[in-house]
Amino acid sequence: GLTALPLPADHLFPAQWHLQNRGQHGHWTSTAFRAGADAKVVEAWQAMNNLGSSNVTVAVIDSGFDLQHPDLVGNGHKVVAPWDFETNTPDPSPRLGDWHGTACAGVAIGAITGSGIVGAAPNAKFIPIRFTYISDSQVERWLRHATQNGADVISNSWGSQSDHFILSTRMFNALKRAATQGRNGKGAVLVFASGNTSRNISNGPTPQSVTGFATHPNVIAVAASNSKDQRSSYSNYGNHIHIAAPSNGSGGAGVTTAD
Repeated sequence: GLTALPLPADHLFPAQWHLQNRGQHGHWTSTAFRAGADAKVVEAWQAMNNLGSSNVTVAVIDSGFDLQHPDLVGNGHKVVAPWDFETNTPDPSPRLGDWHGTACAGVAIGAITGSGIVGAAPNAKFIPIRFTYISDSQVERWLRHATQNGADVISNSWGSQSDHFILSTRMFNALKRAATQGRNGKGAVLVFASGNTSRNISNGPTPQSVTGFATHPNVIAVAASNSKDQRSSYSNYGNHIHIAAPSNGSGGAGVTTAD
């Protein structure tokens, strides 16, 4: 029964090794891969015997989002409550060089359209939230917007540039509220990247390195691994890391997504 589920026919799906790594994908050489070094997404679809639910909503907080992109728009009912916290408008479109949000959204929720890429949760609804700077009020507003509009998962592939960034009380409490009171009181799944400066983020071996968002006790901290099942050379590490997920990395293949 686990092999009966038809897989997406989107033409770039076979190149998306991070969903299921078979050891050879796209134009990359076979030496760039180790079979099984993936996020087990296809196995999850097969275990559920479906591609996920449209009753699940994923908020992505990041830079600009190309809401003209077919993989982000889907059937026209996918995008919910988009908001740009720089312009205070419902248009989170990219500015020059402002592409990262589109790429992250594609990995998370890219729709099945028959062409392009596929996300891990292709049927999920999508709340795009664009921001340009970090402050107490900004963090509170992003997370409030996500939870009030039904976010089950809040994805954050970013962090502070400072090696010494310690959360303010207001930021700490805003994260805690989202993770414990979101989803109508059940708590939202709050995920942050560990960071890309190849250092220990845990307060112990290098106590001067504090990345407040990823080390928050209600946050799932995600490090990066490459297509050869190795730590990506740039990825942060430490005792606060909960999981490593497929990303780019030296000697490995890039992740094919919606950018």
